[in-house]
Amino acid sequence: MFRGQARARLGGPAGEEIELDAGDVLILQAGVGHACLQDEGGFSMVGAYPPGQRWEVERGDPKALAAATARVAAVALPEDDPVGGDLLSHWR
Repeated sequence: MFRGQARARLGGPAGEEIELDAGDVLILQAGVGHACLQDEGGFSMVGAYPPGQRWEVERGDPKALAAATARVAAVALPEDDPVGGDLLSHWR
């Protein structure tokens, strides 16, 4: 996030709600549902994906769950931590 504040939910409808401020960074694994619930202060954010990956939107169709789960499992880990930390050592 580069401007404003927001309240977001991670993990789908029953997921955890968090407060975000300018400068916060979220790195979400493939398949993690996320939504902005409320924003203020001119909320703006930047989203990015590792090279070769693209976003998909899933809306919770039970008939599509097996295929979506297989696609998520096939997503490769990024080659580098996007913010220069040791995230990948925790991710593997």
